[in-house]
Amino acid sequence: MHNSLPSRMNLDRRGVTIPSTLCPLCLLEEETTNYLLFMCSKSYSIWQECYEWLGDITILPHTVELHFSQHWEVAGNRKSGLITMILG
Repeated sequence: MHNSLPSRMNLDRRGVTIPSTLCPLCLLEEETTNYLLFMCSKSYSIWQECYEWLGDITILPHTVELHFSQHWEVAGNRKSGLITMILG
């Protein structure tokens, strides 16, 4: 991944004036792409609810690369994998 999502840390690094680099969901850590998508307790609970809704149990990876790699593997192993369900 190219780390190009406009997280607060990426915006700050690009010279965009922002009030804080802290995650706006929890205000506990700096908002990087990985933190926002996988490590923040608020986003983590959303992922867990999605997996429960799908009837899956999983351990969430802590990087974007590992997350997509895991989902491609799931889609390749099951017709009802998450990628297949999302992309139809």
